[in-house]
Amino acid sequence: SLVLPAFRFTVPSSVAEGLGMGGLMLPEVSSETSGGVVEVVEVPVDEGVERAEMPIWAFVYLGGVAVMVVVLGVRWVRMWLRLRKFVFERREGFRLALTDDDTPAFSFINYIVIGRRGYSEEELRLILAHERAHVGQHHTAEMLFVQLVKCVLWFDPFVWLYEQELRQVHEYLADDAVLACKTLSWRTIRGFF
Repeated sequence: SLVLPAFRFTVPSSVAEGLGMGGLMLPEVSSETSGGVVEVVEVPVDEGVERAEMPIWAFVYLGGVAVMVVVLGVRWVRMWLRLRKFVFERREGFRLALTDDDTPAFSFINYIVIGRRGYSEEELRLILAHERAHVGQHHTAEMLFVQLVKCVLWFDPFVWLYEQELRQVHEYLADDAVLACKTLSWRTIRGFF
């Protein structure tokens, strides 16, 4: 649906007339008369008529796109500046920063930050599994795509609602991955008894 407006479709005139889409014909009255007879010539409306564009709407739309692109750029820069404050260690498929404060856990691309204050070892493992699921399922890339679509379709409320729903689905998917790991571990342990 995003690329459909880029395609141009032509309809044969016989089909267009059958659907009531034929060109409107207006009579052209000539001021020249020959022998007292006025000559009437039918001319299609679309021929030779330039349509006036509405530049104010184009200006408003492009202004909205510009604002959304700037907001997205500022968010990305702020996130990268925030990530620079942490010391990361490389792990298998991601980079991890464990802080001694109460920084809320988050992931971005393949970076994971977890504040360990107030959490037990088991809770930290579950939080890490949750954030690893976000990284492994490429949720940042999906959110970036939605943000770019939102820049183009900023006026569409359904795009904004879609973004909220996608965030919620990402959380469900990450929680499901954690529960699958716990269930698998429990079954493996149970098999030893």
